[in-house]
Amino acid sequence: MPPSDPLYSKDAIDEQVEEMVKRVFPEHPGAIDLNVVPTSLEQHQRALEHAKHLLPHFGTYEDAMTTQSRGLFHSKLASSINLHRLMPLEVAQMVLSSSAPINSIEGFLRQLIWREYVRHVYEVTNGFLDLEVEGADQGRPNHLGQFNPLPDVFWGAKSGLHCLDHVVESVMEEGWTHHIPRLMILGNLATLLDVEPKQLSDWFHECFIDAFDWVVEPNVLGMASASMGTTMMTKPYVSGTPYINKMSDYCQSCALDPKKNCPISNLYWAFLERHKIAFEGNHRMSMAMRNLNRRSDEKKKQDEAVFHSLWDTLYRKETYLQNTL
Repeated sequence: MPPSDPLYSKDAIDEQVEEMVKRVFPEHPGAIDLNVVPTSLEQHQRALEHAKHLLPHFGTYEDAMTTQSRGLFHSKLASSINLHRLMPLEVAQMVLSSSAPINSIEGFLRQLIWREYVRHVYEVTNGFLDLEVEGADQGRPNHLGQFNPLPDVFWGAKSGLHCLDHVVESVMEEGWTHHIPRLMILGNLATLLDVEPKQLSDWFHECFIDAFDWVVEPNVLGMASASMGTTMMTKPYVSGTPYINKMSDYCQSCALDPKKNCPISNLYWAFLERHKIAFEGNHRMSMAMRNLNRRSDEKKKQDEAVFHSLWDTLYRKETYLQNTL
């Protein structure tokens, strides 16, 4: 397990900010605690040194998810870099000068390069307003025509899906989770539930400590959802239960059995069936679509029934386990 995150002493400005947030936003979720985030330049340098200490194990566990550690060996430097308290070149030089294994160095640098890429995409498309995608000219790209509202589980209501509940709890408490829960739990499940992409991106704006428009919108609208079609990514980043069970220990603590009554794989197949016309001719989706074609009509009906059952359950603010008993 990784070492604990550093704690930072608060100065008078930090205390004033905490008081203001508590006074102006008393009904907002979460709790402000500036002991756990760097604010001064010296503290941001301490955060960089902590990231260097984590780096040797980053590559091995970069895509892993566990209930035992929310951050594992992720640096949590995104907000420091986005605020320019740490410059990208400074962080890259730290990584290149380290003696960490090549998989950790490559993995970390790839994240920095991805950051520059999404900034470039956002700038050259005028914040996506210039894209020829349904709704893009109004700032609401929606290639697949997904219009369900964001369910209250994203604000802390319990769903009965331990993976989703655990990750949302992390976001509500810390305003943060690393990139794989963002993509393959939050984005994946919202997309499988046909949540309107702009509602999902607005939620990321509101809930994450490292949120900026040029960061959130490419990553959520362009990658985590399929709202921009193949403009930025060649396929939607969606999966069923097996991926989550392989890459995390969430299923071990879930009341739902990943091989018996977890609904996520049904959601996956139902999603592909609903939107199969949009994926015609996409070679990156060809294997998935062939598997869908081999799926029996009876299983497809069951998939769609599970989709509606889970959606109705979440809309009623009940847990899926209660609904299946």
